Amino acid sequence: MNDDNPVVRIDEDGSAMVYGSPWSGKTPCYRNVHYPLGAIVLLSQADCNKIQRLSGVYAYVALIESISGKRWDERIADGLHQTENALASSIPVWHLECLPDEEAAILCNETITP
Repeated sequence: MNDDNPVVRIDEDGSAMVYGSPWSGKTPCYRNVHYPLGAIVLLSQADCNKIQRLSGVYAYVALIESISGKRWDERIADGLHQTENALASSIPVWHLECLPDEEAAILCNETITP
């Protein structure tokens, strides 16, 4: 749906949806689709593949670093905080330290898929 900057929305019932956006990274691979958000996986390069679930304040802090917005605008900053808090409280957040290889994708899928 997007290679860099999808949009996440928390609905009134507390469910989360993820949407493709026109703000793509290095490649124009964005689609106007949406799906229920089952988990968030944050990536970082490493010399081996390792995945860890984050919870509580660790999930919240990791999300803050990954969500862009106009934090200098108090109204927007408050909305971002509410969204980050809701996501950290209700959606599984994972950190995948990985090599750019197929094994990383397999590890991620096998770990987070119920």
